[in-house]
Amino acid sequence: MRKTLLGLALIALSAAVVASVSFAGKEKDKKYAADEQAQMQAYMEVGAPNEHHEAFKKRVGQWNAEVKMWQAPNTDPMVSTGKSKYELSMGGRFLTQYYEGDMMGMKFVGMGVAGYDKTIDKHTTFWIDSMGTQAMYTEGECSDHCNVESYRTTINDPMSGKEMKVKMVTKLIDENKHVFEWYNPGPDGKEFKSMEIVYTRI
Repeated sequence: MRKTLLGLALIALSAAVVASVSFAGKEKDKKYAADEQAQMQAYMEVGAPNEHHEAFKKRVGQWNAEVKMWQAPNTDPMVSTGKSKYELSMGGRFLTQYYEGDMMGMKFVGMGVAGYDKTIDKHTTFWIDSMGTQAMYTEGECSDHCNVESYRTTINDPMSGKEMKVKMVTKLIDENKHVFEWYNPGPDGKEFKSMEIVYTRI
């Protein structure tokens, strides 16, 4: 009789342990699923375009470009022309630019990608062209409903071989015109505008 009771007690205890483990496992699975869903939701939110990306649409299309370059302040600029094409990519998350023209008497081709990185709350640009072998990455911000974008970065000056701080500003004048400006240190070390590109929609 005692053996029977003992056996029944062990069976009941085993059933209780199994039920407890099963319940704990289900609760753990629910928590894991909830965490996974929260992570996915956060990932989707940070990956979704917002008003900064929406502003890129203002530049989509084809443009004529007039370029002015100054070697030093208070000097006559070198003038050239080109054409540019902007298009959205990656579901409107990036603005890709293709540029063709002349630069200092030579054919010039360039390509850039502009974006807005929600993880760091910064506008970003990436640029490569046929005049050099270094790729340029910049971070910046926008103002005036993203009609003005400002960037600063440090590049290697191909003339001196030293690092040079530069500033870039893009201003949207209206739907048919925007202006790009490049600033770098002059002979006296003070910042001046060394390049200006005026884009007019074709």
